[in-house]
Amino acid sequence: MFRSQKPLILIAIAAFAVVASAADKVSVAELAKSTKKYDGKVLTLVGKVDKFVQRTSKAGNPYFLFKLIDKVDKNKVVNVYGQGKLEKEPKKDDLVEVTGKYFIETKSGDKTYKNELQTKAEQVKPAKK
Repeated sequence: MFRSQKPLILIAIAAFAVVASAADKVSVAELAKSTKKYDGKVLTLVGKVDKFVQRTSKAGNPYFLFKLIDKVDKNKVVNVYGQGKLEKEPKKDDLVEVTGKYFIETKSGDKTYKNELQTKAEQVKPAKK
């Protein structure tokens, strides 16, 4: 292999990794219709915030919780769990874009969580209206 080909191959591999890890953009309503299809996948959702809280775990780790409501159908909701602390807390009905991994059901210790998007603070941002 020629030296000049190595950088091109590395760039191609890096570009493939970025595309392979890209999040599917779906609505909360679309997710609600096809939860099995999206289970375990990285998604980007846009919706309205409800019941936002920030807390600190017993171990001292900051986290936040909120419900993300579909922009059109208020009956379609996904639970959001995020690690870290949001500097600017969203208010009720604020429109946000959240990227994270969706799970129909997860378990942590003796607790079970359903219909949850797991994310990090840097993956939550205001959405365009």
